[in-house]
Amino acid sequence: MGRRVLNSQDNGVYVKPVTPTRGDAASFALVVLNRYAEKTCTVQFALYRIGLNNTLGYEVKDLWSKQDMGVMKPADTLKVNVPPTGAAMFKATVI
Repeated sequence: MGRRVLNSQDNGVYVKPVTPTRGDAASFALVVLNRYAEKTCTVQFALYRIGLNNTLGYEVKDLWSKQDMGVMKPADTLKVNVPPTGAAMFKATVI
């Protein structure tokens, strides 16, 4: 189970360390949940706010659309639109 790192009435963000690792730095699975039943939710956050602090960054991929989102650094912002009562899932592979 992932660890909840951001939470509000309408959404939640969860992270879990996964492989591969590079030294002490881990890769992460990310899940963004929309608790609204009637509207799409837009969630945005800087990676460092959810504990992704590797200064070299992460290769981020949307696991459901299989879209590569490029290299993101801790100060970069991930913006996600999640459908009603839906979820989005990403993998951030450590560089």
